[in-house]
Formats: sequence, C-alpha cells, structure tokens
Amino acid sequence: MDQILVAMDRSPHSRAAARLAATIAAAHGARLVLYHAVSALEHLMLSKSLEQIYVLDSCAEWGDRLDEMKANIVAETASLGTFEIETLVEATNATNGILRNSRIQKTSMIVLGGHGTDAESSFPFGSVSARVARDANVPVLIVRGDHSRRFPASGLFANPMVAVDYSRFSEPAVRLAASLTAKSRQIELIHVYFAPDLEKEDGLADALASARARELERLQSFSASLDIAPVAVRGRVEGGRIARQLLKYVDESATDIVIIGAHGRSEDIAILGTAADRIIRRSAAPVLVLPDAMLDAG
Repeated sequence: MDQILVAMDRSPHSRAAARLAATIAAAHGARLVLYHAVSALEHLMLSKSLEQIYVLDSCAEWGDRLDEMKANIVAETASLGTFEIETLVEATNATNGILRNSRIQKTSMIVLGGHGTDAESSFPFGSVSARVARDANVPVLIVRGDHSRRFPASGLFANPMVAVDYSRFSEPAVRLAASLTAKSRQIELIHVYFAPDLEKEDGLADALASARARELERLQSFSASLDIAPVAVRGRVEGGRIARQLLKYVDESATDIVIIGAHGRSEDIAILGTAADRIIRRSAAPVLVLPDAMLDAG
C-alpha cells in the first residue's frame, strides 16, 4: 500500500476516518493525503463575484483546518513510526474530485466518513460516499465515528471478516484482508446462503442441516485453495438473509473490519448489491468495499 486518500468534511465521521487511515498508513509506510473539495453554493443563486469570494475563503479555511488535522495526526501516531502526510484542497465537485485525484495520484485506498450529518457536510452518505464506493478503481473504506472503539491500535487488523459469495470479488477480498491483517491472526470468511426460517417444520430441519454441511464444505474448499500464509483463514456459513446475518455476526463478534464486494453476485442470486448498502449503513465495524471498477481495472 503506497498512498491513502482521506476525504474530509466537518462531520465526526470523517475525523474518525482520518484517524484510522493514519494508523493504517503508519503500519504500511504509506503516504497519507487529507483531501477536501469546496463546492460552489449554486443553490443559493449567488452572484459570480460572491461565489468566487465564498470559494476562496472556504479553500483558505479548509487549508488551515487540514494543516491542524495533520499536526494532530503526527502527534497521535508518533509511536507508530513516521510516514508522509500531505493536504489538498480544491474547488470542485466532491465526488469527481475524490475519484480524479485517486486516479491521478495512484491511490491505493480511499477512506471517507460514512454519514456526514452536519448541514455543511460535503460527504453525506447516499450521495458522495455511495458514488465513490461504486465508481472508484481502488478499495473504499467507509468509517463512522461510532466505529472508533473497534479501531486497531497498530493499524493492522486483528479480526477481519470477509463476506464470500464465490463471485469474482471473493478471492481479491480475502487477499486484500490478508494484506491488512496482523500476522498470526485469523480472517473470518462468512458465506450466507438462502435458508427459509422454518426450522421447526417437519423434515425441514434435516434438509437445512444437510444444506449447511454442503455449504461449509464448499467454503472450506475455497479457503484451502487460496493458500494464504502466514494469516490463518477460518470459515463459517450462515443461512438466512444476507445483510441481516452479516450484521448480526459483526454485532456479536470482535470483528474490526468488514470486507465486501460492491455488486458481487453468485451464480443466480444477488449477494452483495443492495445488501452492501445496508451493511455499510448499519455495520458496527468499518466496511471496506471492493468496487466493480477496481476489478475491471485488473
């Protein structure tokens, strides 16, 4: 990992995103770029001159704000080692600016806050975050302020969970998890298969147990084929609704990062399309998304 781009706004979520990104950068010796896009207030129908004054003032304000954030990060991560930090402010559309700079600067990962709740926030989830997670050609890590209790102190994750659907996302997701995981730690692979919630019906319990055994065997075979060392890989299967089962497991476990594909599909069932959106919104841990464009780029 060579460079991490963090999209900053006024929300506590982006500040949490910057803290996590800084520890990851320190662990990997990566360059960290704190980025903010100042958009024109076209909806206020300002005159051209007033609009230019607003943009210039906002760029200057954000330059100072990011410099302060940079100084805080340097102080907070001093014990983790040195790494390069830069700041970048420009007047542009937020989504376009994040995606363009990520490509130009050959960013390895984009990190942003999941929910900008401030009225002045430039990154409310559902707009910028969702479009970046869909269109980026690198992994996109989405962080909320309430995820901070699960942040790894060292920048290397200890309890990653990868959602496996056997699509083209699955193997790259596990290998990405391995690159971000502390040595000797386990990566939890979870495959959720369809199972009606009718276990008490006559004869159905045996059929469900048989289906679970088949799915577990398939997941174990997939895990063995990856041959990832020195990180241990452990698999489990769950029956039911995709997002519900994944979120339930994250809530009940020590998972410190969830890794999913943005639009993964199995042979005939959509596994991580709309489910990905629900997982991002509700996960108790940060969510790392592998966009379609990332795999298309090779």
